[in-house]
Amino acid sequence: MPKLSPIIDAINEHLKKTVFNTARFSGTQLHGLSEMQNREDGGDDKIIQVPCIVDNMGEGTPIFPDDTYPVIAYHRIAGTKINIDLKQQTGRSNDRLTRVAYCSLIIVALRDRIKLSIEDLDLIILGNMPDTIDSAALQKLALKSCTINVLGSDLSSQQVYQREWPQTGKLLSPEKMVLEIKYQIGCNFDKKCINQLCC
Repeated sequence: MPKLSPIIDAINEHLKKTVFNTARFSGTQLHGLSEMQNREDGGDDKIIQVPCIVDNMGEGTPIFPDDTYPVIAYHRIAGTKINIDLKQQTGRSNDRLTRVAYCSLIIVALRDRIKLSIEDLDLIILGNMPDTIDSAALQKLALKSCTINVLGSDLSSQQVYQREWPQTGKLLSPEKMVLEIKYQIGCNFDKKCINQLCC
């Protein structure tokens, strides 16, 4: 069964080599899959939702925009669907499926550190998003194919910020920019792999 986390790790590795490999991006933090989790907001017993990187035990490490790193980025899955490979349906049982995952890459950047506009940063990342993963990764993940397609971007910093950190009650400071790049991952695989944890 296609595992999305290693594919997202491969996307991050590709972006490290093609985008975040220059001095202006030194110290960039690229995270994998995130989930929204509840957290206490300081000492006032208020519960807020924040994006977290969650381990296999359910423990989450919150992600907040701060002034430490020039760029902080993480991914989120909005939803998935399964498609049946129609080419396999002619006269025999269908054993091929395609899982499509709708994802977002959220980027928080410090304008004075990276010296780029939000449009320039968007273009650099869009132009360097991979369209697949290498053959070794395909084999390791038991995939027949994997495609990565960029769907579009949201460059309205304040709105993206409020979606990601909805209850912080803070405005985005002018020196920060937040953008969302929407993309989809399509993985073609054998149906028999669904029931095999390590397939």
